[in-house]
Amino acid sequence: TNSVASGWQPIASHQINITLNPGETRSFVFVLGYIENPEDEKWESKGVVNKKRAYEMLDRYKTDADVDKAFAELNEYWNGLLSKYTVKSSNDKVDRMVNIWNQYQCMVTF
Repeated sequence: TNSVASGWQPIASHQINITLNPGETRSFVFVLGYIENPEDEKWESKGVVNKKRAYEMLDRYKTDADVDKAFAELNEYWNGLLSKYTVKSSNDKVDRMVNIWNQYQCMVTF
């Protein structure tokens, strides 16, 4: 609803109207993902997409602690991949390019 696509480059955005009392904090977890159902499990009934696997994915990220744990695991995974070798030069930008960017690009490309 209220969708606008200008120049055929649509984006998604969230708007939440909340009121906080002085000193009050709140957190929100937004999950954006994609789940591919096997061909024989795509539909719950005629015209109704089977959302079981999507709900299972959402269950993994219900709380701030769940999200923090997932990010920590992701960080550990990438650090494990990207720390196999390192270069230390006199140029911090070269170090970042070789130690992070180049290794990441090789990983996602090949």
